[in-house]
Amino acid sequence: MAAVRLANMADAALVGNIIGAEGLAGVTLCQPVMQVLFSLYTLLVLSSSVLTGIAIGKGDRERAERLMAFGMKAALAVGITACVLGYVFFDTLSHLLCKSDDLRPYANAYLQVILVGAIPQMAMYALNQFVAVDGSPQTVSRIAIGGNILNVCLDIVFMKYFGWGIAGAAPSSFPRPFLPRVRATTPMCFFSIPTTASTSSSAQAPTRSASHCC
Repeated sequence: MAAVRLANMADAALVGNIIGAEGLAGVTLCQPVMQVLFSLYTLLVLSSSVLTGIAIGKGDRERAERLMAFGMKAALAVGITACVLGYVFFDTLSHLLCKSDDLRPYANAYLQVILVGAIPQMAMYALNQFVAVDGSPQTVSRIAIGGNILNVCLDIVFMKYFGWGIAGAAPSSFPRPFLPRVRATTPMCFFSIPTTASTSSSAQAPTRSASHCC
C-alpha cells in the first residue's frame, strides 16, 4: 500500500513540475476513481489473502490454492468491469469528476489511461499480496521498490521526451505488473497447481510456496 501511495505522489510531483498546475489538477480530479478501485481490491483481495494465510497456517494447501485463485479472478473481474463501465459511461464520469471546462481535457486524458490500466494494476496488487502471504514478503518489497523507480523514470521519458503530456504519467505504471512475473510467480500458478496427490507422495514431497510454484 505504501508503494502505491509513493507512486501516486511521484506522479503528482512530476506532473506538477513538467506539465504545470493544470496537469496536477487533472491528476487530482481522477483520484476518486483510483480510490474506488483500491477499495474494491481491499475488500476482495485482502480478505481472501487473510483466509489464505489461515489456510496455509493450518496446512490446508488445497483451500489456500482455491482462495488464491478466487482472489486473482476477483481482481481481474474488477479491473475488466471498471474498464468497460468506465468507457461506456465515460462522459458522465468525466462531468462528475470535473466541472471546469479548462481542466476537463487534462482529467480526461489521465482518466482514459487509468481505465485501461485497471486490469493489469488490479492483477499486480493481487499477485503481490498472495506472494507476500505465502512467505515471500522480501520479494514483494523488492518488486515494489523496483517498480517505483521504473515508474519515475518512465514518467520523465513519456511526459518530457516523448511529449505525451499528462497521459504519459499513467502508462508509466503499466510495466510494473510484469515485474512479479520475472521474480516471483505468474497468475497461472494459482489456476494450475495440482490439488490432489497420493498419500505417500504428499507425505514425502516438500510443500511448495506460491512464489516458487513456477
